[in-house]
Amino acid sequence: DSSRQSAAIRRTAGEGGEPYYSNSTQLPVNYSDDIVHVLDLQDEIQTKLPSEVWWFLHTPAEISADGATAVLKKGDARLWARILSPAGATFQVMDPLPLPSSPHPEKQGVNKGVKKLAIHLSNVSDTRLAVLLVPLKKGEAPPKELPVLSSLKTW
Repeated sequence: DSSRQSAAIRRTAGEGGEPYYSNSTQLPVNYSDDIVHVLDLQDEIQTKLPSEVWWFLHTPAEISADGATAVLKKGDARLWARILSPAGATFQVMDPLPLPSSPHPEKQGVNKGVKKLAIHLSNVSDTRLAVLLVPLKKGEAPPKELPVLSSLKTW
């Protein structure tokens, strides 16, 4: 349900790995009228104490990550991902397991054939995390022009 999703988004780990809720997290999804530029996911995160922040995208697609970019491929379909903010953030590919500091319910699904594309930020107290997702046609290169980020208050 949406209240659980919202709480999970706001859950961060403070010093010593103890989880707590940030004082502010927003998770809007913007879209473009351009059918090629589909999703711009953006979080503005403010925490009470410097925190570890994780962002995940679970997928059955094959993932190849290289720094701030990644390509998800399933059959002929490709999705290009680009971290727009913060500068220096990188993608990593992980197994779909809970983090050691996260709950691990006994009846949680195994997620066979699934990987997760992840971003890990350390020592965060105030940041914007923005990821652009663009579907690519066969043989098409990723876009050269990236969208300009704006405050979520203007969305």
